[in-house]
Amino acid sequence: MNTLLDTRAPVSDVAEWRAVPIRRLTLTDRLALRVGLALVLWARRPLLPERDVLRQRVAQLHGEQARRDSAERTSRLLLPPR
Repeated sequence: MNTLLDTRAPVSDVAEWRAVPIRRLTLTDRLALRVGLALVLWARRPLLPERDVLRQRVAQLHGEQARRDSAERTSRLLLPPR
């Protein structure tokens, strides 16, 4: 027997049950939900960056410096002396 579905309920009970008005969210409720969610997400942010993020930043800075050095070296070799 399926306990989730009661096939013995009269049709009139179902019609009365569905007649309950559905409360819609107002603009104020939606705004409060968004602000609350933003605060929860902000509060759960990591206070200290993870080591992987720091390693990536250091690698990025080293790469940028290497590209700048390479561009300067190339320009000194190819451009005529002043």
